[in-house]
Amino acid sequence: MKLRIVGSNNQDIDSRQIRVIRTFLAPVDVEPVTDKTEPQVFHLSQEDKDRIERLRNLVKSAPEEEMREFNKILDQLGDNWYDVAERIQTLNLFSNTVNESTSLSPELKKKILEQISIVYTQGDEEVEEKQLALRMITEYLAKSSKKTQIFGDDTTP
Repeated sequence: MKLRIVGSNNQDIDSRQIRVIRTFLAPVDVEPVTDKTEPQVFHLSQEDKDRIERLRNLVKSAPEEEMREFNKILDQLGDNWYDVAERIQTLNLFSNTVNESTSLSPELKKKILEQISIVYTQGDEEVEEKQLALRMITEYLAKSSKKTQIFGDDTTP
């Protein structure tokens, strides 16, 4: 990854190259569809697939009408897994739908909501890594000898 600092006159002030070593997406896992009622989820790591599968298994105990609605939400969750904002919005929708259900037993509701909570918090380590990277860049910019050129009035980020 290459970072460039561009001055107010659109000229390069400084640049740095950073090597990021991490696999962000699991390899595409294409399996033949054997059961039309069970949708396939692609581009997810095995760990992510397991989280969604645990939710699917809990949803199978729900009444037919709600099970279909829950499965639609789970499909949507798999589709937008790597967009954190969309994933959170989908998980909130799922939580609200479960909470509003009058036909689910209290213990099944509790299990589903606990699993949603686990899925919701699973990306915390990624957030911490991004915050660390942001702090490193901010500290670098603040200590840069060219910060007057970068910020104009010698303010720091």
